[in-house]
Amino acid sequence: MNPNRLFAGVLWLLALGAPALAQSVPPLQAQATISEPVGARLELASQEARYQTAHDSLMLAAAKVRAEIESRLGLFKTSQGTLGGLHRRVKSYASASGRVVNWAGVAYPTGGTLVKHQIVKHRYGVELEKVVYYDAQGRKVLTERYEGRELTRLELQEFPELLNAPVAKWVFIRGDYLTHWTQAMPSSPKKLSYFFSPKAPRRQRNG
Repeated sequence: MNPNRLFAGVLWLLALGAPALAQSVPPLQAQATISEPVGARLELASQEARYQTAHDSLMLAAAKVRAEIESRLGLFKTSQGTLGGLHRRVKSYASASGRVVNWAGVAYPTGGTLVKHQIVKHRYGVELEKVVYYDAQGRKVLTERYEGRELTRLELQEFPELLNAPVAKWVFIRGDYLTHWTQAMPSSPKKLSYFFSPKAPRRQRNG
């Protein structure tokens, strides 16, 4: 056989196989580009799951605190004013051992334990509300802030039986950010955890 013809045939076969080979083996750069969005989605899903679990635990704990404290509500007193804008204050008490009457003839409870303190203000057409809940020992266990009835901040503190210093605290901030710290004793190092939601849904207060 003519060597020149043999060499030409080999080149012809290689030319036919090259496109197929190029299609069957994608470049490494293309493979990396395809896998990166998958990894990013998995990371976002993991962050969302961690946040949702922590968020649900906090809201359940806050609901239990509200229910327990509000079950002890008894007497309350209110006041209104216009200092810095219209505002209203409501102090609720668990019980009272007596009453005192001021010069205007208004009776106020005395000797009762403060259970709940609510402050509502109106500024520039927006309703701002702060609610503080106290346990039976008078410790501030739950604080909520609302803006236009939307929850903007929530703090929940956990106390040991006989101490006034908290050993755990949750903080929720609008935008779906959560922090949580715990410590075995008030003098022990704090263990911090952070959670956030990539979706950042907006949640509003019921009622």
